[in-house]
Amino acid sequence: MSADTHSIYSTGYYEVHPLHDFAKVRLGWTPPPASIIERAAIGHTAGGTTRTPKDLRPRFVQVVRATDVDARGYVDCTQAPLAQLPENPAASEAIVTEHSLTPNSVLLCLRGVYRVGLLNEHSLGSHTPHAFRIPLVATSTWAVITPDPQVMSVQYLAWDLMRKHTRLRIEHMRTGTSVSFIPVLDLKRLTLVIPHRTLQDAITNASRLVDEVESLERHRIETLRSSLAALIPSPCRNRSQHSPKNNEHLR
Repeated sequence: MSADTHSIYSTGYYEVHPLHDFAKVRLGWTPPPASIIERAAIGHTAGGTTRTPKDLRPRFVQVVRATDVDARGYVDCTQAPLAQLPENPAASEAIVTEHSLTPNSVLLCLRGVYRVGLLNEHSLGSHTPHAFRIPLVATSTWAVITPDPQVMSVQYLAWDLMRKHTRLRIEHMRTGTSVSFIPVLDLKRLTLVIPHRTLQDAITNASRLVDEVESLERHRIETLRSSLAALIPSPCRNRSQHSPKNNEHLR
């Protein structure tokens, strides 16, 4: 944390600091529209040459849009489009170096629906050989927040940004008429509670367990529904769909 920190309150158990004191906040990169290609182009023949991820890697990046976040808050790039990098090698390298996403960052959507995106191994293609991995960048719709790992874990930051109390505070920063947005300067001044690291880990572990239990419950309910549907004969299901009005002639 910087020496000129603007700490509001501090105890032996937690501190309260503005976001810019302990995290780097930057905008993503929005590629020119003409540089975008659809995911379907991978593996298809173009100009007599089959495009593969290995062919695309030196010249393209994957672009995370606001819609590329799943229900659990993780970035899912399976449908993310690709963007062609500039032909100038130095310019391409600068974009990849400055804007490539890493697991130690959290994404916060600044325009439209409030979304928080967390990166995991699947998001970054860790299951893919390095030679085939295409760099991942976020559009300027996102703020990319990278906390100092000595101060706050990325998992705790994501959990805090998803909390209702924090979300309402950030939503209150919105400005604009037709399309509202969250100003980056205001976001940087957002004050957050920083508990002791042990407590941060305990909170995120508990949250993860709750998510896993809820996921198992949803799966169990869907399995029970499917099993119940299989036990009910088809004529009975059809008969149950008739309304009382349609059955008046049977009375």
